[in-house]
Amino acid sequence: MEGFSIGRTLSRAFRLIGSGFGGVGLFLLIAYIANTAVSAVIQPMMLSEMAQAADPTDPAAALSIFRSAWYWLTILASLAIGGLIYSGSIHGYLQVARGKEASIGECFSVGFAKLLPMLGLTLLWIIAIIFGFMLLIVPGVILITIWAVSMPALVGEGRGVFDAFGRSRALTRGSRWSIFGVLFILIVAIYVLMFMLLGGLIGGAAMSGGLNPERLAAMSSPLMLLGSAVMGWAMSMLLSAVITSIYVELVQIKEGSPTGELSAVFG
Repeated sequence: MEGFSIGRTLSRAFRLIGSGFGGVGLFLLIAYIANTAVSAVIQPMMLSEMAQAADPTDPAAALSIFRSAWYWLTILASLAIGGLIYSGSIHGYLQVARGKEASIGECFSVGFAKLLPMLGLTLLWIIAIIFGFMLLIVPGVILITIWAVSMPALVGEGRGVFDAFGRSRALTRGSRWSIFGVLFILIVAIYVLMFMLLGGLIGGAAMSGGLNPERLAAMSSPLMLLGSAVMGWAMSMLLSAVITSIYVELVQIKEGSPTGELSAVFG
């Protein structure tokens, strides 16, 4: 049986990005424009409360942000938009992998349809990974690798949340070191994107030395919001395409074509 190929997986991911740019790429761009608009409204309110609570003489002042309604609204908005983004984009790239066109409208339609299960999967994923990293990091890395294709399983195969985790565990078995290699390369690429797109926007002043009105204003400036939107757009295209490509690779090498799950998902 043919083994998992890191090179083939990465090459396919970039082909998915290129072939799906007019559909998935524009879908993600519209979603991130909407996300930036929401952030432009909510983030200044949250940062204003943070500035008021930033008393360097009070060690507990920083914790007051967790009592802010704006903080929790920001978290909920980010989760909802993130669920829409990854449901829609993964569906779009799966369509591209099948040799079909992925329209913007279809990406939004599937994104909204899969929003609630994707939110459930994401929340469980985050909680489990946090606990994994608390246990000396290694368990968290293992869970990330085992569940690497849980999102495509949920979106592309119509599985429930727990079934998607199980499907990912079964597909990744025997290929996890190679998958870890792909994910490591992806993380490096994301950090390069962050450095290129945001390096000069925030600067060290906004990243260290505590919070004050000047630093908080820099973090919520239009230029900062624009840079964050561009970075998020590029990062989401890359992340969704790589995850989809890993999934396609695993289904192909484990179940082949045209029989098995591959025909049900891509045929």
